[in-house]
Amino acid sequence: MALDGKPYDSSLMACPARPEGRAHVTYTLDGPLKGVTRFCAQAGVDDAMVGRGSAVFIVELRRNGAWSEAFRSPVLRGGKGSVPVDVNVAGADALRLVTTDAGDNID
Repeated sequence: MALDGKPYDSSLMACPARPEGRAHVTYTLDGPLKGVTRFCAQAGVDDAMVGRGSAVFIVELRRNGAWSEAFRSPVLRGGKGSVPVDVNVAGADALRLVTTDAGDNID
């Protein structure tokens, strides 16, 4: 995967499903992740998708049993930029990474 011309050795890709237009991956912050205080990443649509694809990236945290949104990107399009993500996760017991179809469907 590459974002803004920079290749990444590892990445997480998620494709929003129909009909909800949303996909997510949830991490429980225990074991080796217990005590983590920050989540940092670069979010975007792979450079190979120039002119295709749009998404919004969201980070949600669970604290005291309730989920809340901690980060939301603008609408990002294939090959047209990415955004840094830097979220304070201190006190959270779970982290959910969400991608949406940006409201214009999966196609």
